[in-house]
Amino acid sequence: MSQHISVIIPFSRPDRWPSLYKQLTEITYPRTDFEVIIVLNAVYDWHPPVKTLKNIKIVAEHRQGPSYARNTGIRVAKFSHQVFLHDAC
Repeated sequence: MSQHISVIIPFSRPDRWPSLYKQLTEITYPRTDFEVIIVLNAVYDWHPPVKTLKNIKIVAEHRQGPSYARNTGIRVAKFSHQVFLHDAC
């Protein structure tokens, strides 16, 4: 039995979106067992240029800094197990 996981990614560099999105689509973990929360960290007037996957949430945190973004991700996470990644992964 797999664990349900919330993957929280503070995101502050829109130029990294294509690479990040490609990597997210290649995850082999069962999609029903994880969610990805991308926290736009002081990123304004930007939206993903492609349709996001069903299990990706995008939320905004206007205070700059990864700790603010991580805390926002924790607040919206639906699973108790959380993993934190960087947008350059």
